[in-house]
Amino acid sequence: MRAGHGPVLLECKTVRFYGHFEGDTQVYRPTGEVAKARANQDCLKRFSHQAVQEGLSSSELEAVDREVESLVEAAVQEAVKAPFPALSALHEGVYVSY
Repeated sequence: MRAGHGPVLLECKTVRFYGHFEGDTQVYRPTGEVAKARANQDCLKRFSHQAVQEGLSSSELEAVDREVESLVEAAVQEAVKAPFPALSALHEGVYVSY
């Protein structure tokens, strides 16, 4: 696609570890399905394994994890310190008019 050879279809399949909403007990899933998926299909674990196989050291991966954790924590602290939005903004971006 980047070389100008036409369109490309990219299909990404993933597994969902959590329910559809907070408190979803997921009784519709077979017992052990989520545990098995976490053990065998965790994309972050698979990426880490592949990155190490390709020559990245585990200490480099850990450094990336620490940097990301630091960025997330900084964003959380910024959000906590930010003022609450005005009540007049309560419905902004909630409904779409076509």
